[in-house]
Amino acid sequence: MTKPDASRYALVCLTIVTVLLAVVLVGFALGAALLYPQAVRYAQRMHQELATTRAETQELRRHLQALHASEERLSQEAAKRQLRLGRELDAQASQTLAQLATLEERRQRLGAEPGANPLAKLDTLIGLTRLLADELLLLNRHLLLSQHELAAGIRPSPAPSSKR
Repeated sequence: MTKPDASRYALVCLTIVTVLLAVVLVGFALGAALLYPQAVRYAQRMHQELATTRAETQELRRHLQALHASEERLSQEAAKRQLRLGRELDAQASQTLAQLATLEERRQRLGAEPGANPLAKLDTLIGLTRLLADELLLLNRHLLLSQHELAAGIRPSPAPSSKR
């Protein structure tokens, strides 16, 4: 047997390495050719999902902005309503105070002691009865107006219509 030549041995090794590299390169090319359409479809699907997500996010942002605007509007309406009710109650209290002052003046005019004759006593009694009736009417009117204001204060605000 003859001893293989070193150059021939190197040539065989180089050929084997070249063939193996060619097989690997052909495998990569074949794999890329077969997987490329799937990768493109996957990228398109991801792009569509991203576009859908962006559209939904924009819609949710618009809805959130509408809710913030509605919240601000309702807050302003509630503040205006509170101010109006406060002014109405203040006006009612001022009117009641004026009416009480008028009743107090009437009471003082009637005098602490009735006159000596029976007609003067009867006149004082009738005046006191009228004064008591006026005080009761004032009390009932004040109670009625307070109940109306309380009902208006606790009545819920109209709900905004949903645009969604």
